[in-house]
Amino acid sequence: MKIHATDRDGAEPVVEGQEGDVLMVPLQGVDLVDATCSGSCSCATCHVFVDEGFLSKLPEPESAEEEMLDFLVERKPESRLACQLKITPEIDNIKVTVAPEEGFKSPDYCLPSSGDGNKPATFHQTVASLSGCSSRKGPGYSLNISCVLANMEITMSISSSLNSAIRSCR
Repeated sequence: MKIHATDRDGAEPVVEGQEGDVLMVPLQGVDLVDATCSGSCSCATCHVFVDEGFLSKLPEPESAEEEMLDFLVERKPESRLACQLKITPEIDNIKVTVAPEEGFKSPDYCLPSSGDGNKPATFHQTVASLSGCSSRKGPGYSLNISCVLANMEITMSISSSLNSAIRSCR
């Protein structure tokens, strides 16, 4: 099955995917998406914009996907998480655009800044910030971790990156 992707730099590779896999697998295989949570619908780093001609061929997003999409600053009507889209013959030759890397919507006191004005920190910047906290332990860091978790509303498995960051802060 063919996937026509547009990456963050505007290049348009054609990627091969296997029927039954989720769209995230071939996109991650050629480094188009990070898929930090390995497909557990808990990070949104496989966020893509699906071409309008294919949206009606996809099932409606389930509640877990909707919740993750709700946190994205760059969400559009054609936003979907590639980890939730099975490759089927109906979507052969699907066209997707990889969404910009971004942060989650959250109050400034919870997530670190990206360093460029009002833009929120990306998921990876947040994890990196939390990972370094073992050398700066204090009550503010455990509060920051709790706040990040509360604002991301993670109700299923936490990605291994965030899990490692939390373990290093104990």
